Order: sequence, then C-alpha cells, then structure tokens
Amino acid sequence: MMDQIRKILPFFLGLLLLTVPVMYALGQQKSAETPALPETDQGIMLFEAYYEPTEEDTDTDESDAVLLTEEMLEEEGELSEGTYLLKGTYHKTIVIDAHDKITHLILDQADIRTNDGPGLFVRSAAKVVITVKEGTENAISDCAYYSDKTIPAAIFSYADLSLNGTGSLTVTGFMKDAIYTGGVFKAFDGTLRLKAKRNALHADDGMLLRLSSLSAEAERDGLKTGVHRRTGKGVIFIAGGENKIIAGNTAILSGKDLYVTTCRLSLNAVVSDTEIAGVKYIEEGCL
Repeated sequence: MMDQIRKILPFFLGLLLLTVPVMYALGQQKSAETPALPETDQGIMLFEAYYEPTEEDTDTDESDAVLLTEEMLEEEGELSEGTYLLKGTYHKTIVIDAHDKITHLILDQADIRTNDGPGLFVRSAAKVVITVKEGTENAISDCAYYSDKTIPAAIFSYADLSLNGTGSLTVTGFMKDAIYTGGVFKAFDGTLRLKAKRNALHADDGMLLRLSSLSAEAERDGLKTGVHRRTGKGVIFIAGGENKIIAGNTAILSGKDLYVTTCRLSLNAVVSDTEIAGVKYIEEGCL
C-alpha cells in the first residue's frame, strides 16, 4: 500500500504545482476587470480625458436661429452650417451636409417623421449639436421602408453627435437603429427615450452619457460601440441620472471599455447584460 502511495505522490505534487500559477493568473485577471477609478471628482476627470465636453457640446443659444420650415427643406434640400429652430411636424428627412462646419438644431415641440429613410441624416459635418428646449416633448422617427438601405437609423450620422438641453427627445427606429453615428455620441441633461428594431444607440467611436434620464429598448443591443485598438476609441461612459436598458440580445456591448459611475443603471437583457472587450468598471451602488 505504501509503495503505491509513493508511486502516485509525485504525480499529485506536480499537478498541484501546475495548478497554483493558473489559479493565481485567473485571480489577477478577475481583479483587473474592476479597476479603481483615479482619485478625482468621482471619476469625471477620466471621462473628460477621453471625451472632453466642448463649448459647442453644451451650447443652447438660439439667438441666431433660423426657423426651419418644410418649404425651406423643399427648396434647399440640405442644411449647411448654422443654427436652425425646428417647431411642429416635418414629413421629410432632414439632411445635413456641412462639410467641416458645425450645425446646431434646436428642437421646440418638433416631430420629425418620414415615409422613406431616416428622420435625420448627417452626410457630413464637423459635428451636429441637438438641443431639446426646456419643457418640450420632441420626437424623431424613420419608417420601415428605405429606398437607400445603407443608412438604416432614425438618426444616422457620419459625424459626431451631441445632445443637450433639459427637454425630452424620443427616437424610434422602425427599420433598424434608433441612433447611429460613425463618430462619438455625447449627451448632457434632459430625457432621452430610444426604441429600436435593432440597436438603440450605436456610436462607433464611443459615447459619453450624462443624462437626467435614459430609457433604451432594443430587439438586439441596447448601447453599442465599435471594436477599436486605438486608445480612447469605442469607450462607453455613463455618469449620472437614471438609466434603464432593455435588450433582446446584449444590454451594453462595448468594443473597448465600460465605465459607470454616479448614476443608477438597470439592465435587462435576454443573452447578457454586458459584453465588454476591454476594462469594465461599474461603481458600487450603480446597479
């Protein structure tokens, strides 16, 4: 009996020596998933290091705004740089082609809906800023029919998008996405409601959300960013407010990192609450 024990003892000792480093490495990997934020004002400086808000992002000035009418849309076809005030109902896609300039849209009880394509299409711009005026309810939606299926979102943009103001905006994507941008999406204050056939909010280069209230419902993914190997691209930051995400697939899908702080976050997804390619940090008490 003792001879048998002596024969198998080296095997178990070797197995133990191999197991310990593996368990240590797994422990290190797990601890790396939830790193501490820098000792700053509740992590806000970290957000600004990636997507620092500019004066344009939070600009709500409408003193130079031009009232946009459907007649103007028919005559001009596209909007260039400048500030435009939108009131009432629009039945035509609002197209922005501002090249390297900034376009500012101010929504004052505006309802944009179309029979073909997106409600808002940004072909080119340095940035498009959308302001929802205080005390107003606004809506942007597409339809299920698209003659050009390459731009399938109620708000489709090739440029950065910024949303500000303390009013309310509901965006509905009947074709696929509610909001898609190939750049960065930033949102400050106000209430944003998203409903989508595919993804609620897809910002390829990343997003910064500091809303008072966010509600996102999607048949596929709730919040989504693209896959990036470049530092600072594809990161999702959620800081402040009440945030509720319901998704048929994944609630938050980040091609890089996810940081959540100083907010309330509710996730309800069929497949997974989060799928994060890089660092995942959710401050205690947010979920």
